[in-house]
Order: sequence, then structure tokens, then C-alpha cells
Amino acid sequence: MKCEHCGFNYQGQSYRKHNIFYYVDGGNMNKGKSVCGRFAIRKEKLEGFVLDLVRETLPFSKTAVRLEELIS
Repeated sequence: MKCEHCGFNYQGQSYRKHNIFYYVDGGNMNKGKSVCGRFAIRKEKLEGFVLDLVRETLPFSKTAVRLEELIS
């Protein structure tokens, strides 16, 4: 997944102290504010969206089950 503002890939970022995980655009994370603002998506929301999309698109496929196991 790429940021629509800077074109960099999203990458994982964690706040272990609070046990919170995000996907954050790599432009800001690696190059700073001069390249891109900080666009972050909570891990649970993004992964839930992807799983729902796969389930809707391939309702009779084992792909959704495998993807869910992989994420777990």
C-alpha cells in the first residue's frame, strides 16, 4: 500500500509501551515532514478492512481463512 500524497510504501510502527500498532507512510517515517505529513492507520482497522474485502470478494475461497491465520 502506498501513500497517495508522497508515493512511499506504508510500513509498520509500534508503540510497545501502550501496545498500539499502526501502518504509517514511509515518506514521513524515513524522510520527515519535508517529504510528507504523517498519515497513519491503526493496524486493526486496516487489517480488518482487508479481511472483509477478501471475504466479500472470495466468499467460498480458503484465501480469507488463510489470510486471517497469517495475520493472527
